[in-house]
Amino acid sequence: SLHDALPILITLGNGRKALEALSQAKENYSRVGDRAHVAYVSLNIATALNGQASQSFRKGMIEQALGEFRSVGCKDGEAGALNNLAGLLEGMGRLDEALKTYQQALKVHAQIGDRDRVANAQNNIGTVLEAQGDLAGALKKYEASFAIWRTLKSSGGAAIAEENIAEVLYMMGRPTAAGQR
Repeated sequence: SLHDALPILITLGNGRKALEALSQAKENYSRVGDRAHVAYVSLNIATALNGQASQSFRKGMIEQALGEFRSVGCKDGEAGALNNLAGLLEGMGRLDEALKTYQQALKVHAQIGDRDRVANAQNNIGTVLEAQGDLAGALKKYEASFAIWRTLKSSGGAAIAEENIAEVLYMMGRPTAAGQR
């Protein structure tokens, strides 16, 4: 699918081709009145424009998609848009807004029962707390994400959380505790 091919096209330097395909897909979904897919394509366009368009333009596209997801009751899309928006806000250095938005994403992921994304949101919240200097708060979030990913047998997710835990413990002056996992 185009959604799966998008990262490959962008990685291969075919961002223009990806944008053309996404624009066509958006037009097709609009023509048949599929508002949820129009919103998903808008998120993909915002991703494809990373580094090619201003952050404020991309933020506007994500917020537009978020509103559309909410208006059609697409919780999965809403949660994804919130997560993308939070990541963009974090990259813009707007940490308080990013934290609130990640927390909203966490709530929606929990509502729909997506435990993997709950763990991801917990981890993302931890990164913001760490950047804000709240190491104890970050550690709690990383440990929560680690526990979920471990129960899901997600070795990749668990490894990310474990690395974050070790980093925070080191920053807290407790480097030996990291090796006790």
